[in-house]
Amino acid sequence: MLAQKHPEHSFAIVTQLPAMFLADFHADGTVSPVKGIDVIVCQKDSVQEICSEIKHLQPDVAVATSFWQPPFDWHCIKDALIAQELHKAGIKTVCHDVDTMYTCFDKNAMEQFLIQNDFAVPKSVHVNHELFWSERNHKDVRVNVYKEYVLSQIEAMQYPVIIKDTVGLSSYGMEVAVSYKEAVHYLRSGKTHSDRLVQEYIQGLQFGVEVYGTPGNYTVLAPFAFSVNRFGITSPKQGIKVGPFTYSTDTMNLEHLHSLILKLAERLKLCGAAQVDVILGKDGWQVLEVNPRLSGMTETYAASYGTTVSELLLGLANGQNVFVNKPKCVCNFKLPLLTEQQQDLLQKRDGVFFVRQVQNHAAKQEREKGYCEIVFGGTESFAELKQQLSSLATDMPSLMDEGFLQQAYTMMELG
Repeated sequence: MLAQKHPEHSFAIVTQLPAMFLADFHADGTVSPVKGIDVIVCQKDSVQEICSEIKHLQPDVAVATSFWQPPFDWHCIKDALIAQELHKAGIKTVCHDVDTMYTCFDKNAMEQFLIQNDFAVPKSVHVNHELFWSERNHKDVRVNVYKEYVLSQIEAMQYPVIIKDTVGLSSYGMEVAVSYKEAVHYLRSGKTHSDRLVQEYIQGLQFGVEVYGTPGNYTVLAPFAFSVNRFGITSPKQGIKVGPFTYSTDTMNLEHLHSLILKLAERLKLCGAAQVDVILGKDGWQVLEVNPRLSGMTETYAASYGTTVSELLLGLANGQNVFVNKPKCVCNFKLPLLTEQQQDLLQKRDGVFFVRQVQNHAAKQEREKGYCEIVFGGTESFAELKQQLSSLATDMPSLMDEGFLQQAYTMMELG
């Protein structure tokens, strides 16, 4: 559709599997051909070999479309290394630089960056895994002073706390400790094999914001509310996203959030697309983390603004703001795995933008086998959006978890 709409340009996709956001990747490892567009799936992994593929195309501009993949969210760093080499070859690139990518990848590095740049962040303690267990490899260590220091810092924290891997993907593997005793038990358990960040849990509403552009020319989008599970953590597999919220309230100062994200983008020198997790607590907005790539929100944002992910990428390439339409209210909702017939019925419903099934064929437990993600809406108000969800629940009651449904209703009432 993009190629047909813009015949003045030629497009090429150079990617590695699973080719998220860029091409239709199939379980057998193949990618659907795209008429009029070169699709190159790199089989080799080195930066130099991927650069060679891109240089051969002689592009005017190369746009990084980084995506995530378990267990580490580090593809962004590789894309930055590729962009660095392309820049040396005289090819214009739209990509965050290597230092920015690494700062965002390492949660402890991001924590220090935020503190140094005067952003409000939850209190946290970094636990260096090697030092925490230094007595295992040094028989002459009788007392682990580092461990005593770290535990004293953790004991002084306000509980509950969240314990997370400093380099893990999203919220996977996060633990919540409601007491010092629980936190120590987890850190001493066999579950920890790498550094951890122990962070005070901030009571409040969680949101996500995407920002696009280059230094001096950023577009900060209105926020989406995120659901949290019973532990207060956003769950990629069960999360609900509702938004965007475009009007400030007594408690939700969107002008302040906009200036906060703009300052963050400038300080990080972002170049391309990024997603920021924030929380609105009693002390106002606080930044949780930055994902310097396209995100699970990107397609939802595109639906809200009446555009496509491909158009967003073209906007980054030519420096144009594609978010010119007034955004509509939309919801990103998760359902259990559906049959093909159920998927077809959903896709044909008015107001449904897309339906995507995510399956894990190797999973043995039912809850790990996957989910169906839908984005629906396009309404002028959250009240109308709530009516759409209510209609869906009435027509497909067997697919609805009542608690999950009520959580979505509550989020829609925020607007």
